[in-house]
Amino acid sequence: MCTQLFLRIASVFLISLILPLTALAGPLTFSGSGAAPTAIQTVVDSFRAAVGNPNNANTPGPLLSGHREINWDGGGSPANAPGGTPFDVFLNTRGGQFTTPGTGFVQAPASASGSGDDLGTFFGNATYDTTFGFFSPARLFVPVNSNITDVLFFIPGTAGSTSAWVRGFGAVFIDVDFANSTKIEFFDIVGNLL
Repeated sequence: MCTQLFLRIASVFLISLILPLTALAGPLTFSGSGAAPTAIQTVVDSFRAAVGNPNNANTPGPLLSGHREINWDGGGSPANAPGGTPFDVFLNTRGGQFTTPGTGFVQAPASASGSGDDLGTFFGNATYDTTFGFFSPARLFVPVNSNITDVLFFIPGTAGSTSAWVRGFGAVFIDVDFANSTKIEFFDIVGNLL
């Protein structure tokens, strides 16, 4: 039986380890690492195939097949898109609501743009412009003043009024410096760790 999932993602900067959960079998784990996005593309594609095609994008649900992706790229816009918590930008279109114990989130380009919209300028550390790359151009999604991101799922098209369950969840984490320092935890609808 499927349940609604509540996720807690802990990391210094979000980008990816891929970890889906299936309804009838035990959990399946997809993981990979590498210095460039191409190094993990096969793992990402395997995950996409396992959760099902097509990519349903902004099609309202519920839908019986396929998956949805949030790529943080804002349609390719390189502009910084800061947001508070909860971060509801994808709540109605993709069914994802993001919260943090920090002050909010930022979607920012990794490289210096000179416009003040890049990651280094936003966080006041110019080295971030060369330290952090991205899997899904052109921006990274980062919690501000926290390393925790909580995710709740809702049926797309309901503006967060109808909770949803998911068959899987994947994330790409970037610049993970220590083994076991980044993790994803799955919780059921009443908060039990799965």
